[in-house]
Amino acid sequence: MPSAFYEELMEDTGEEQNTEERQKKKLTPFFIWANYDIAEQQDVQISANYLTAFALDALGCSTSGYDALRLSVREQIPRINNAGYYLPDGSWCDLETVAQCDALTEYRMMQYAQLFDVKKREDMWYEP
Repeated sequence: MPSAFYEELMEDTGEEQNTEERQKKKLTPFFIWANYDIAEQQDVQISANYLTAFALDALGCSTSGYDALRLSVREQIPRINNAGYYLPDGSWCDLETVAQCDALTEYRMMQYAQLFDVKKREDMWYEP
């Protein structure tokens, strides 16, 4: 979206925005639809990288080991983006601290294996 849209939406005064104001620009509502009953949840805090695993789990579908890892990491790091991540208590951490977070280190290694290390990775880890 053009920055003028956000300036109007967020009532931007042209002053430097704090982290919380910048993060509001990245929020997007979502819903998971099913033609059968699933548990309803409100105010779910999640980032896009977890959404597929979250939806599969909510729909009762089989998931892979990679999906299970993402759901596990989400419990410790509910939201992450290109600027940093949130802890379950809502506190913000910038990317400078990502190396100190064991859950994100393991997650990054699995992402790397899935995307770039096709010859060495265990394919069954990524299959339901």
